[in-house]
Amino acid sequence: NRVENPEQVLAEVLKWTGGQPFLTQKLCQIIVKNNHSRTPDVGELVKTYIINNWESHDNPEHLQTIRDRLLVNEKRASRLLGLYQQVLISPYKGIKANDTAEQMELRLTGLVVKHQNQLQVTNYIYQEVFNLEWVEQELAKLRPYSEAFTAWQKSGCQDESRLLRGKTLADALVWSRDKSLSVLDYRFLTASQEVERQAIKREKLEMQIKLDAQLKANQILEEAKQKAVIGELRKNKAPVKQAVLKKLQNLIGRLINRKSLDLDLLLENVLSRKLESENVLSRKLEVVEGMILNGKLVELRRLKGKGKFAAWLLQIVFFNNFWYLGFECEGGSSDGLLRFERLDRLYISQDLGKSRSQQQQLLHLQKLQKLLDASFGIFLGYSAAEQSQFLSQKKSDKKQVIVTVELWFDENKFKFVCDQTKRFQSGTLKMSPPPKDNSFVKDEEYQKVFCLSGTKDQHFPHRFRVELPYWCLKDVSFLSWVIGFGSYVKVVKPDELIDIVYETALGIVEAYDGRSD
Repeated sequence: NRVENPEQVLAEVLKWTGGQPFLTQKLCQIIVKNNHSRTPDVGELVKTYIINNWESHDNPEHLQTIRDRLLVNEKRASRLLGLYQQVLISPYKGIKANDTAEQMELRLTGLVVKHQNQLQVTNYIYQEVFNLEWVEQELAKLRPYSEAFTAWQKSGCQDESRLLRGKTLADALVWSRDKSLSVLDYRFLTASQEVERQAIKREKLEMQIKLDAQLKANQILEEAKQKAVIGELRKNKAPVKQAVLKKLQNLIGRLINRKSLDLDLLLENVLSRKLESENVLSRKLEVVEGMILNGKLVELRRLKGKGKFAAWLLQIVFFNNFWYLGFECEGGSSDGLLRFERLDRLYISQDLGKSRSQQQQLLHLQKLQKLLDASFGIFLGYSAAEQSQFLSQKKSDKKQVIVTVELWFDENKFKFVCDQTKRFQSGTLKMSPPPKDNSFVKDEEYQKVFCLSGTKDQHFPHRFRVELPYWCLKDVSFLSWVIGFGSYVKVVKPDELIDIVYETALGIVEAYDGRSD
């Protein structure tokens, strides 16, 4: 009774909300409460009471919940924002839905839906609130290299002057560690690394050529001086010496000028030697992404070594300053093994002509992600059987490949360890309470982690206990982490880890026994 044409008004409401229940109900309430005409302008009401200054109007919270779901995990936020950005900039506000892990995660935020095999923004309200400008602002907050990245992107990814160098590049790589970034971020950082490598190579080459030229010039000068002295002694004529030295100066001048001309040619020859290294996967990120999306089985080879193996490509991650490819081995003794290897050490020798569905790819990607989340580093062991046990729904099977590591720390190092709780999977870590001067919020998560009693050892009063997959005991990064604490940590269990640390310590002592000699 409040409007002339209820059906038309409702259709306009649904056009804005896409049928989203909460927004539909809220918009109807806004029309009832704020409209003073029997022919309401629904679009204007949406802009006034929902979109404009949306945070102040978002009560009860709905849009903020959508935003928080998208940004809650900093490691994944860049990837999700990048994917959502693709949806917004596509000609018809949608991209092909392929049910990858990232697309599924983005759909779970409620921001996008799958419609007619397309991934689209759920409704016009979301599209107006979380628009391209908002996405770019959020990405800028996340990226420490946002200004350079944006300029490089606007140049069609061609302007090498916008790429990162030196410490800026090093800082960006540290920031990107363990984060899942967009394909364009990967391209930007990889291109920056490549340009940096070429610049360093060129500088070294220039220095070597200058050094060689200087040595050659010095040699010629010395030989000429000797000839001049001998000639002067024989003929006792100073003009001869002057003529020889003048000729020498001209020769050195020609040598130095020629050096500059030869340098570019030499650099061109050196940098053009591509061979297999030009096909390393770190330079073929778009190809790798395509293989992942299309579920292709390929034959991989390593740059060093004669081995070759078939694999389903699943994921690209960044770890300890290097890009890694996650894949599933096919056939042979490693059949079904999930693992990671450095992209710059692999290349695709051939497409084996087999593919599998996106659902199968997603299933195996989820398995890979579970193994990675549970492990200390990038190493996932060498046994497909152990991985299957760990992923089993039966607790008894999983328990067989889980090892409990207990370490005792001294006061100073324990402060450092307390700040690294996010290094381990939630629910696997328990510790004695942190030092009193910590800044932890004593919430429910705090109670779950810092729940162990301290030890009675006056040198190592703090207890640290974590459950890890058994293969972590062979992970170099985990062993380096433990051994890196030196005499400030005591390994309590398991026995296998105690033996490894003990043998390592003996080896170090033996290596330094003869230092006085």
